Amino acid sequence: MKPIEDFAFKIIDPISDFNSNISELAPIETFTINESEIKLCILKTPGHTPDHQSPIFIKNGEIDFIFLGEAAGTLYHDSKLVTMPTSMPIYYNHEEYMKTLDKLTSIYPLKAGFGHFGVINGKENVREILHEHQSFMKKFKSLIISYYDEKPETKYILEKIMPVLITRTDLSVEKNPVFKNVALGIVYGMLLSLGLRNTFSDEEKDYIAKYNQ
Repeated sequence: MKPIEDFAFKIIDPISDFNSNISELAPIETFTINESEIKLCILKTPGHTPDHQSPIFIKNGEIDFIFLGEAAGTLYHDSKLVTMPTSMPIYYNHEEYMKTLDKLTSIYPLKAGFGHFGVINGKENVREILHEHQSFMKKFKSLIISYYDEKPETKYILEKIMPVLITRTDLSVEKNPVFKNVALGIVYGMLLSLGLRNTFSDEEKDYIAKYNQ
C-alpha cells in the first residue's frame, strides 16, 4: 500500500474537561443529516490506554451517541447491564481509568457503543451500566488486592476471581477459550497498575504460555 498523504489527516486536541454542560464542548466538525445539525466532538478518556479517546455526536442539544470504546468496560452479556473490566497490560492505569469513569457518569448520552461489543440504548440504561461498572471496578480492585495478600501468584488470583467474572457473562466459558485469555489479561493488567507486578518473570511467561494452549 502507498503511504496516505498528509493532507488526509487532521491533528486535533481531544476535550479533557467535560461534564453535563455540553454547550461548552467545542466540536471538531459540524454537518447536517436529514435537516438536523450534528456536532462531532472527541473526548479524552485515558485509563485503558493513556491515549484513549471517545467520539460523541451531539444532535438537537443532546449527546445522541458516544462510542466509549474501552473507556467503561466491555460487554459479554446480552441481557443484563453488566460489564467486564478493560484492565489490559501494559498500559492500563487504574487511577486514570476511574477519573475518566467519574467524568463519563456526569454526561447523559442517548446511546453508548462499546468496543466489545454492542450498543446500549436509552439514557437511564447508559447511566445504569456506567454506575454499575464504576462500582464493580472498585470491587475488582479490592478483590485483586485481597487475593494477592492471600497468595501473590497470578494463577491463584485468577482462579479466585474467575467465579466473580463468570457471573458477568452469558458466554459458555468452557467453549470460549478467548474469555479465559481475557480474564488473565485483565487480572495481570490490574496487578501491573497497582504495582504488584513489575515485569513478566520466567515463571509468569511459562504460565501464560500454558494458559494459552
